[in-house]
Amino acid sequence: GYIGGPEAVQPLIELLADPDPSVVGKAASALGYLASADDVGPLKESVVQALLDQYQKTIPNNGTDSGLRSDILSAMGEVGSPSFRQPFIEALKDDSVHSRIAALEGLRSLPPNDSRKQTLAAIRLLLNDPDRVVRLEVLTTLKDLNDLDALPHLEKRLAPNVEPDADMQDALWQTITSLLDKVDLNTLNDWERKTVVLDDPKRHEQVLGILESKLAQTQPNSIRLIEVRENLGDLFETLEHFEAAAAKYRLAYERSENISDSSILQTRDKLALKLLNALLNQDAFDQAVEHLSAIAAAHPPLEGKALKLTLDHLRSHLDPPVAFKSINAALDLILVLEKAQLPSLTRPPLSKRLSRLKDEARNLSQNLGTNHD
Repeated sequence: GYIGGPEAVQPLIELLADPDPSVVGKAASALGYLASADDVGPLKESVVQALLDQYQKTIPNNGTDSGLRSDILSAMGEVGSPSFRQPFIEALKDDSVHSRIAALEGLRSLPPNDSRKQTLAAIRLLLNDPDRVVRLEVLTTLKDLNDLDALPHLEKRLAPNVEPDADMQDALWQTITSLLDKVDLNTLNDWERKTVVLDDPKRHEQVLGILESKLAQTQPNSIRLIEVRENLGDLFETLEHFEAAAAKYRLAYERSENISDSSILQTRDKLALKLLNALLNQDAFDQAVEHLSAIAAAHPPLEGKALKLTLDHLRSHLDPPVAFKSINAALDLILVLEKAQLPSLTRPPLSKRLSRLKDEARNLSQNLGTNHD
């Protein structure tokens, strides 16, 4: 059979009548291989009918070896004929784990048709299958068939009391995120709110990332895209991923600068300060002071808050317990601030505060024996 060619079809079909189940299984497998490779031409229908007939002889009621049933179902899956759809659906209820898995694999091989709804409904029932491997196969099938209607069913299984297996939980979530890539914005927004309730930062981050990507493609100038990027920045800030937080805040801030709607002004100012804070937290002082200078030039009313935030951050580096790294960071920030020559920092009371902080940092540096050029 594996040599190929239509001349092998009839001998293999005849072997399906062999009394030895292992011979029948190998013959069925060979027929599946030949038909899947389209090497049998017009004889493909003969293969389809022969496998259907043999499957009917091996259904559980006939007490035939379950291993043979799964072999034949696997062969049918290789062929991928629409004629196999109903047998595959029926085999989802087979007592044999291997047969149920073969049926799921077979359903994935079939082209879509008008009975898609019925097929997917039957597959979803196996989300409650007692066998873990079958449940994993169901997730793969739902994902491959893009069953968006499965999302509510998958959501229910996220509850630990429903699906306590940690690996299954991960597989469930991977299937959900794969399907969320294909849903509409309303559904994505709903899931974003759900992940907030779940209090799982990693899952929330993934849904926000999908939502950001879709909004960037469909609504690149929307306020909602700004909100999502701000939420991602907040999440990264909470996780102390300051570089990632700054990247999201910057995207959101730059987008807000290009929107003329007055309702965005408060958000714009908030984003400007969040970006500054994220840059300071990652010790990116050159970028932080450059951003501070831009705020002072473009949004003078916000400059006072930005300067206070910067000096408060500087102050935090000198609070006990003081470490070498913290003092050096404070001195680095002071140096960058002095080089920038911001007018507001040359006038009291900010100039006096900066001078006091500089003296304190130097004294601490000397007391702890740190070196700083």
